[in-house]
Amino acid sequence: MEFELSIRNSLIGSYIVQDGAFKYVNPEFMRITGYTEEELIGTRPLKIVQENHKTRVRECCIQMLKGERFFPYEFCIDDKSGRPKWILETATSIQYQGRRAALCYFMDISKSKEVEKERLAKEKLLSVLELAGAVGHELNNPLQVVMTCSEKLAPAAVGNPRDVKLFRLLKDNIEQMKKKIIKFQNITQYATKDYVGDKKIIDIEAASSEIPADLG
Repeated sequence: MEFELSIRNSLIGSYIVQDGAFKYVNPEFMRITGYTEEELIGTRPLKIVQENHKTRVRECCIQMLKGERFFPYEFCIDDKSGRPKWILETATSIQYQGRRAALCYFMDISKSKEVEKERLAKEKLLSVLELAGAVGHELNNPLQVVMTCSEKLAPAAVGNPRDVKLFRLLKDNIEQMKKKIIKFQNITQYATKDYVGDKKIIDIEAASSEIPADLG
């Protein structure tokens, strides 16, 4: 069949689905997924799609077949070895062996996804470094004033025990602030931790390099 020959030699993965099962898969599709023709024909396409992507893939494919969607959709599969791969796919309605079927073009975009992930990580780190530098700078000067004033307000050793206790508490917290500012200024990587609900905040401990012993 001339049609099958054309997609067999294609550098893009492609397959035909009819009655909800693979009817044809080309060599590039088999290379990407790692499965053989015998392992694929007759099975359902969503079998190789990661569970949390299946619903969206089904919806996007149906929309394309109905002419309601005109852009490719992305999703993640697990190949035969269990390795995840990002896929860019389009679908179109065709006649295959006299009956209606779906022809899908299937491209492995894992490498470009990894490059994009690295780019976003660098952008996030740069933003964090800029913010951390600004916070450290803006807080350092007021902290120096607080430290100087606190020394002048130090109660006599034989003063009111309550005042002595409060002064020590003040000093301890000033030292903690000093350490936090130094950690801000020593952030070298992007790291977050869970906060309230689904929110995340910068994990200063994980993101910063160790504070020198003489500053700790």
